[in-house]
Amino acid sequence: MIPGSERIMEMAKKRNPYGRITRAEDVADVAAMLCREEARWINGSIVKADGGESLR
Repeated sequence: MIPGSERIMEMAKKRNPYGRITRAEDVADVAAMLCREEARWINGSIVKADGGESLR
């Protein structure tokens, strides 16, 4: 248990345009997308899979 984790999660939900925290499935979807041939030109980049939370 992380002390104050409930408060941290609530703050993350407020920052996120989708109103929720990032789930493992969200990150897995991005990883799967990057494995597609169409993503071949994406390399050496940091791809944020946070639903836009980092933009606020």
